[in-house]
Amino acid sequence: YMAWSGAVLIPVEPNITSNAPDLQTGMYLANTNGAKPKHISDLMGRDPVWSKQAGVFFAKTDKGAVEVNPDGEVTQLPAPIAVRPVLSPDAHAWLWASDGFNDVPVGLWIGAVGPEAPSQVLNARVVYAAWSPDGQNILFVKSAGSKDLQLYRVARADGKPILIHQDVTVNLESAAWLTP
Repeated sequence: YMAWSGAVLIPVEPNITSNAPDLQTGMYLANTNGAKPKHISDLMGRDPVWSKQAGVFFAKTDKGAVEVNPDGEVTQLPAPIAVRPVLSPDAHAWLWASDGFNDVPVGLWIGAVGPEAPSQVLNARVVYAAWSPDGQNILFVKSAGSKDLQLYRVARADGKPILIHQDVTVNLESAAWLTP
């Protein structure tokens, strides 16, 4: 999980540390300069991803999502989420869909990058969400059941979902925004 900055975030699981007494469970940050990797957190980071826009890694942990900067500073995001947030193109806001993990209500959430508490946009199950290229809108699919999917758009400014289409039957992960 290498960053553009030349840093690599390495999660080390307990089964690895049982065979290597010099290692601790948690997250390590290594630079490509050959220095020894630095243990930066006891939290077990899973599925780390580099965000080019924000210049940080995001990772899932048992205590929620964290961001890790290339200097190794770990910041707990201000909500106990178990999924990586999706950062806006301007890197000033993030969104995620909660499935009820850690008693966070099910729904779509938006938060500013920083310590402010996020706000819930929708209190229903969301199966897919993506920012528009300009970061002003979010496209998401609400699930009312296994076969009943609805496509919505919400403006970042007002946070009010607008139904676009009922009975969505396509895989939106390969969809793209069309911009003028």
